[in-house]
Amino acid sequence: MHAVVGILSNLFRASPEMALFLALVLGCWIGRFRFGSFQLGGVAGSLLAAVLISQVGVHIDSSIKNVLFALFIYAVGYQSGPQFFRSLGRQSLREIMMAVVLAITGLITVVALARLFHLDKGLAAGIAAGGLTQSAIIGTAGSSLEKLGLPLAQVQQLQGNVAVGYAVTYIFGSIGPILLCINVLPWFMKRGIREDAVRAEAAQAGGVHVPGEGAIPALPSLVGRAYRITKSGLTVSSIEGLARDVTVEQILRDGKTTAIDPEVALLSGD
Repeated sequence: MHAVVGILSNLFRASPEMALFLALVLGCWIGRFRFGSFQLGGVAGSLLAAVLISQVGVHIDSSIKNVLFALFIYAVGYQSGPQFFRSLGRQSLREIMMAVVLAITGLITVVALARLFHLDKGLAAGIAAGGLTQSAIIGTAGSSLEKLGLPLAQVQQLQGNVAVGYAVTYIFGSIGPILLCINVLPWFMKRGIREDAVRAEAAQAGGVHVPGEGAIPALPSLVGRAYRITKSGLTVSSIEGLARDVTVEQILRDGKTTAIDPEVALLSGD
């Protein structure tokens, strides 16, 4: 076992990028496994794989960390930025207050636990990042640790502790809200989250009836049907003139679709 660890340590020391991509591959593989209705996913799986691989001794250059962190922040902003600004308004004040309360209570909890268990700054920041599932804290904490004026070896150790704290607590930060919303809150509020979701959906629909999952209206406004032509010579315009609100969307002839034109003559078998 020690020989295998030594070989892997030398290999990752010579090519640290192999450890990075190996963690991604193993993490995606681990994340595909299901435990009942629960699935880790690629992010949590990669974190677990990275924690295991790091035990053999892997050093990733800080410039790679900065580049990947910048890409992560860019991707988050690119995806959620437009929706964020469009959703701002009086109706979003409640969500903003919830975010403020969550940030304050999370900070107080982490500071209290760090003082109680005598955790260093790196572990405390990692716990905050993982418990709140906020990966941006990792980059912020790493930059802040570099500005404390500590020796380089100590800074690197604290930055490593940030990653360890994040990887260990991220899974609990992901599972915790799910268990809370499914088991604890319905018991505490005396009503289920599904009923609240249906009520909120109906309110946002402005009184319009919203069919349940898998349900469709008995008389939908748009119906699609396929017909086989048994008489040649009819055109698209003539068929659309036979009944009101009828539109020919596609013609299938010999297994291939043809262009729609009002004067196209349909053949028997279309």
